[in-house]
Amino acid sequence: DSVTVTMDQLSATMFADDLRVEFIEYQDPGVVSAVRHWPGVVWAEGALDVPAEFLFGDKVYSAAISGLEPGSQEHTVKDKEGRPFDLNKEGVVLGNTIQRRLGVRVGQTIQVRLPAMMRREDVTRTEAVRVIGVCDEPIGTVAYAGRNLLWRLFKEQLDMPPNAISSVRLQVQPERSEEVRRRLYQLSDVGAVSSVGEMRDMIDKMMSLFRQFVNYMLAFGAALAFSIVFSTVTINVLERTNEVATMRTLGVGRMQVAAMITTENVLLALIGTIIGLPFGRWFFERFWAAAQTEEQMDLFSMQTHVFASTYVLAAVLIFIVVLLSQIPGLRMLGRLDLAKATKERAT
Repeated sequence: DSVTVTMDQLSATMFADDLRVEFIEYQDPGVVSAVRHWPGVVWAEGALDVPAEFLFGDKVYSAAISGLEPGSQEHTVKDKEGRPFDLNKEGVVLGNTIQRRLGVRVGQTIQVRLPAMMRREDVTRTEAVRVIGVCDEPIGTVAYAGRNLLWRLFKEQLDMPPNAISSVRLQVQPERSEEVRRRLYQLSDVGAVSSVGEMRDMIDKMMSLFRQFVNYMLAFGAALAFSIVFSTVTINVLERTNEVATMRTLGVGRMQVAAMITTENVLLALIGTIIGLPFGRWFFERFWAAAQTEEQMDLFSMQTHVFASTYVLAAVLIFIVVLLSQIPGLRMLGRLDLAKATKERAT
């Protein structure tokens, strides 16, 4: 569940566009209007990406700020509850890694400056910006702001043209993707053209292989669980042979005996499920946290997500295994030789 949610989140946010062109020099936003009218282009919008250093107290963290259009169709920045941030506000939305490393809270003010390699000697200053939110994305080393705000912060230091952009993100018709891609290379100052759609396809193939691997693991795990439950239930039934023989001698029917044993096993399974599922979730969270190093979480982090359907499926499978496991024992009790069992009990 966690991997599926994370990949879906990436596809819906950072990989929502089909093609992306990066420029060597900052461009006038007029290029976006021109690209929108190309055949095969469904939508296009510009973005302004600037590397920066974030300062809070004595802590410094280097990351990138992505300046997006408010109400962007290509990348919607959301909080943990899935609500989109309003990038019209004067402030910055931090990635979870940046927020964790700086120890800053929403509403506080941080300082932002260009990296040393990009600073001009005659124009070097630090800008104060307010943190308006923290986004919950797998890649937590990116901050977001409105494109106009980011342009105002750095226009003088970077000699940007009015309302500058550094990239264009496009949604295109699949059958005309290659045609649009070739035209993008013909734009001036093009540094790179990337196909985000191909990246999504690659991720989907990797996920398909990963799911197959997980399914094999689940199959082996289910077989092991069945063996354990089967052995436990069978031993429990067989240990009741003398008790069942006594009840049968006293006139208790086979169906009544089967109902009593089934009820007991179901109650035990219910208690085990109530205790086991929360413990399993706790263990999963601890394992997931231990499996990710601090360096890995800086670059790419996955939060634990378990669907309600997963709990329901696990509980249903447990009860099915319990009910199936008791069938051999109940059949043996149904063929029980009462005289022999009673004699053995007396002995």
